Amino acid sequence: MKSQLHKQFTRVQAAEAFGYEFNGAVWNTGCVTRNNVTGWPEIFMFVTLDKATAGHFLAEHDYSDGFLSPSRLRWQSQNRTSKASTTGKRLTGQEGATLHLFVRPKKKDGNRSVPFTYFGEVTADKARGEKPITIWYDLADAVPANLRSEFSVPAGK
Repeated sequence: MKSQLHKQFTRVQAAEAFGYEFNGAVWNTGCVTRNNVTGWPEIFMFVTLDKATAGHFLAEHDYSDGFLSPSRLRWQSQNRTSKASTTGKRLTGQEGATLHLFVRPKKKDGNRSVPFTYFGEVTADKARGEKPITIWYDLADAVPANLRSEFSVPAGK
């Protein structure tokens, strides 16, 4: 959805922007899978880069996520996700799904939740490991120059 590219969203707004009803039990997770009107699976990946800030994440959730260049992201699945699972196959590109990437630099700014920025669709390039799986994604649209500092995006192609 190019019209939404690089805009900020809460989880509620993201669900609604893509035509889904928000349900906290579903959407308040790192990966949300929904089937669109044609039945095609869409996965909404909500990534927080700085997981150490103010202890908002448990040690077992200290995933190694981050931009490697303006058009590449390294991301780790949850500790329980295997490559053989349906979610694992979809996240690694073995089974069809549209992957939508939402990223925020940190969870909180004071008492306020930081919204996610939509970085568009991503495609899995390679995957290593099990529980968690480390996946390298290529972004369809590079991170624009004005957002690179905020999201700690290194220079590169």
